[in-house]
Amino acid sequence: MLRRMTTLLVGAVLATGLATAGTVFIAPAFQSVLIGTPVSVDLVYTGIPPLVGSFDLDIAWAPAILSLTGLSFGTTLGDLGLFEGVGGGGVVAPGLLDIFEVSFLTIPELAGLQGVGPIVLATLFFDTIGLGVSPVSFSGAPNFELLISDHLGAVIPSAFDGGAVEVTAPSLVPEPGSIVLLLSGAGALLWFRRRAA
Repeated sequence: MLRRMTTLLVGAVLATGLATAGTVFIAPAFQSVLIGTPVSVDLVYTGIPPLVGSFDLDIAWAPAILSLTGLSFGTTLGDLGLFEGVGGGGVVAPGLLDIFEVSFLTIPELAGLQGVGPIVLATLFFDTIGLGVSPVSFSGAPNFELLISDHLGAVIPSAFDGGAVEVTAPSLVPEPGSIVLLLSGAGALLWFRRRAA
């Protein structure tokens, strides 16, 4: 009986430990910028197994606040310009981007590029066009899958953590330093006028 309980307990611990082997997250998780300022976010993977061979992700944002201007793939799955893999992406709806990449590299080549730390899968570039807070999240909408696969094509169970970008208006209230500078200049002018008179 004790042996059976121990086996069940070990199995449960292993199952919960392997339920999520990796995490894909938005970096930075939060940033605040002025309207009209370009902003970028990285899609980063961390976890075990460390070798990512492919991914297919859908990223959502508020299109009234952010406007996608560019996409750059990381080099940790190979250089697409050297045909070490294939990748692409496209906006499938306002505020929804579908991107993918598949590496053609061998295990030692991937290990050399990815090392042991977090890896940047891609970077998204936005213009800030409206005020407010836009989530930048991984969309699990119907007909859209979020997949991270290892070098053999097996799906890596992963968690997906989004981020946010806050877009604010420039402050129209002068800062205290500007007021002090203005008053000291006016005082100096008055002092010079009195002295001259």
